[in-house]
Amino acid sequence: LSSGQQYSVETLSFHGKHNVIQVTQKDSSGAPHCVELGHHQPADLTKDMRNQVERAIIDMLECVGIENGPCHTEIKIIDGEIYLIEINARPGGDCITSPLTELSSGYKYLTGIILAACDIFLDPKTNSANPRHAGIYLISKQTAHLKPLFDNCDGKDWLYSKNYVSDELQEITHNDVMNLNNIIYYADKKIGLANTDTAHPKV
Repeated sequence: LSSGQQYSVETLSFHGKHNVIQVTQKDSSGAPHCVELGHHQPADLTKDMRNQVERAIIDMLECVGIENGPCHTEIKIIDGEIYLIEINARPGGDCITSPLTELSSGYKYLTGIILAACDIFLDPKTNSANPRHAGIYLISKQTAHLKPLFDNCDGKDWLYSKNYVSDELQEITHNDVMNLNNIIYYADKKIGLANTDTAHPKV
């Protein structure tokens, strides 16, 4: 599975019924460490492929017998085929569950998880509002080209949060969001160098 694009899928099950809350598209360093360098929601999928992913994930949850609670499932799509990497009966980490999924879907995912544990269902279909794009960029040696975005994001209307750790860029070999420079965006479209005015910052 060295080729293709990696994604994760956040779901919430209640009494055996499964709800896909969001699909995350991942930036990866690739082999040998396959470090996650960024997450973007919603994933850039056609409507048909998004439907295929949702059906595949729901079928998988049925097969493994998930009844209640969240799941974080990692997949890859290669040449239009969906491959399972792993399934985790927990919320996604590295800011995926909160704040990203809550921002991008408009659903209070953590609240829904807690309520489901108390046998109360907060239906995502009727309790979601204002879905937008949200994502996180980790600024490291592997993503040095994004440093202008990090350096010039203060005051931008799309900036949700900025985590400054060090002026020195680190080469990372494992997922470590909290100990890296990172920015979280929240906007009407995916944010990157190509669609901001930080591609050629003034000096």
